[in-house]
Amino acid sequence: MITKEEIIQRLNLLPHPEGGYFHQSYISDKTMDDHHLFTSIYFLIESGNISHFHRIASDELWYYHAGDAITIHMIHPDHRYEQVKLGMDLTAGEFPQFLVPAHTIFASTVDDDAQWSFVGCMVAPGFSFDDFELFKKADLLPIYPEHEAVISQYPQQMIVTLGEQGATYFDDELINVPALKTTVVDTTGAGDTFNGALAVALSEGQSLADAIAFGNKAAGISVTGLGAQGGMPKREEMN
Repeated sequence: MITKEEIIQRLNLLPHPEGGYFHQSYISDKTMDDHHLFTSIYFLIESGNISHFHRIASDELWYYHAGDAITIHMIHPDHRYEQVKLGMDLTAGEFPQFLVPAHTIFASTVDDDAQWSFVGCMVAPGFSFDDFELFKKADLLPIYPEHEAVISQYPQQMIVTLGEQGATYFDDELINVPALKTTVVDTTGAGDTFNGALAVALSEGQSLADAIAFGNKAAGISVTGLGAQGGMPKREEMN
């Protein structure tokens, strides 16, 4: 069975501003009212890296491809909440395709730890970032207090590590923090080193951007040595 890592690598998926990973697979060469007739992307989300609440001005048709079932959470313009599961367990009420209507505020998640889902999303008229609105909890709760449970359930910030491409985080916009350029010997301990250094920097009061840069530097040093313990840098190496 194919893994999410293989999908991300083979289809060249990159972090999406709303969360998850994507690759634009098609753009129609026909146009309508200054938009492409339709556009389509590959899209993958995972536990802890969800699609956050957002809104676009077009219909969006979702297609299930692989992995676990995905839950689409929708807040309609009339304040009605609806959730639909996209997947292939038809007896459990899942759908292989589902249309999210234009102007709906929506997010998507997988339900349990260590899960992921790979889908396709076709937007018509075609997607444009000019029509894209991404929301934080503070934006939605004053307008939809009746849906506080679902709005507050999922993380409002995320950090995605990308190896030699550094790390990205979302804070009103997607921001990339470059990796330390090194000669790689062994990546065994890079992830744990990044997490540990990030926690240390945050505990010392550094900003999120500076803490991620500190974590990137520690992880970059760690891959120049052998093994998780042998590659982990000492504090004096971080100065």
